Amino acid sequence: MEDGEDHPIARLHPASSILVFSNSQAWQPRAAVVSSAAMADSMNYASPGTSRAGVSLVKVGGALAIAGTVIGTLIFLGGCFGFGAAFILSPIPVVFGAVGLVLAIIGGVMQVPIGVEDTHVLAAILVSLAVLIGGLLEVAIWRGIPIFAGGGGGM
Repeated sequence: MEDGEDHPIARLHPASSILVFSNSQAWQPRAAVVSSAAMADSMNYASPGTSRAGVSLVKVGGALAIAGTVIGTLIFLGGCFGFGAAFILSPIPVVFGAVGLVLAIIGGVMQVPIGVEDTHVLAAILVSLAVLIGGLLEVAIWRGIPIFAGGGGGM
C-alpha cells in the first residue's frame, strides 16, 4: 500500500468484546437515535389538558351536580340552624341534579369522549342522583310532606 492510503486497523469495540476493522484511525461508534417523532411530547405542562378543543357534556353535568351538592348542603345547614325559610330554595338542587343527570347520561352515551373516562361518567351520574334525591327530600320538608311513617312533616 502506498503512504497516502489508510491501513486497516483492528480495534476492540468499547461496549463489547468484538473486533472491529476500520480504515480510519479516528474510528468512533455511530451515535444511536435517542428520540423519534412518536416519542415527541406534545403535552403543555404549563396548562395541562387545555390543548383539547371542546367541552364535554359529562363535565358540565358533573359540575352542575357538585354545585347542587354545595347549595343543598347550605340549605340543609340553614334549616338545621333554625332558618326554616331556607327550604324555599330547595328546588335549586333538584333542578341542578336533574339537568346534571340528563347531561351526564347524554354525554356518556352519545358524545365523542373529550378527555372523559367511564369512571367520570359514572361519578357524574351518581352525584347527580344523590343531589336529586337530597333536593327532593328538602322539597318534602319545605312542603310539609311526611317522609317517614307517622311523621308530621311540619316545622
